[in-house]
Amino acid sequence: MFFNRQFFQQNLPGANARPFRAIYKCYSAEFLPDHDRERLNLNNGGKILLPQAALEQLIEQNGTMLFKLKNTKLDRIIHCGVLEFLPNDDKTCYLPIWMMRHLLLQEGEDITVEFVALPTATFVHFQPQSKDFLDISNPSAVLAIALRNFSCLTKGDLIAINCLNRSYELLVLELKPADAVTIIECDMDVDFAPPISSIELESTPTSSQNIATAPETTFELNSSEHSDYANN
Repeated sequence: MFFNRQFFQQNLPGANARPFRAIYKCYSAEFLPDHDRERLNLNNGGKILLPQAALEQLIEQNGTMLFKLKNTKLDRIIHCGVLEFLPNDDKTCYLPIWMMRHLLLQEGEDITVEFVALPTATFVHFQPQSKDFLDISNPSAVLAIALRNFSCLTKGDLIAINCLNRSYELLVLELKPADAVTIIECDMDVDFAPPISSIELESTPTSSQNIATAPETTFELNSSEHSDYANN
């Protein structure tokens, strides 16, 4: 089924919908059955797996399925989409390993999942955690492709981007128009701050300036590049 721009902009809950908020035991992809782990490649993006029972409640919501995840013990928050609903234990959800680390969660700990509406991104400022990311061929294109596996970004996220069997971490320094945004069906400007490793190694003024003054890149992410669940 094709979801056009108008559909994805309808990201407010229905007038008669009950707010969705649930607490699950969370696990990383390593705890998935082998066939699901290989098929879903959960760690390659910013989406989670929810139990099939959640879909029955979420069917009442109107718009894209976006969620706020919270580790209530430490007040750590992140936002995400949903990759798939699995017919597993109704009390269990699965997260990419980078999300588990960001939320400071251990396997089997509780996480709160809440349906939310987010504004559409217009600007993102990333900081690679290693200069190696900028050494790959066309890092902007690599990032644009990788972001197709994400639905949301939150200021302070340390996301993982995979390229040629290697993982690169990027810190989300700044977002517009809000500190949490959806990147589905959006046209946003992307800028890179100097990598952490460049700052730590006190790279030469020339190379540092080239990184810092690189022109912004505009990404167009449309609905055909995302596979989020939503109801009509």
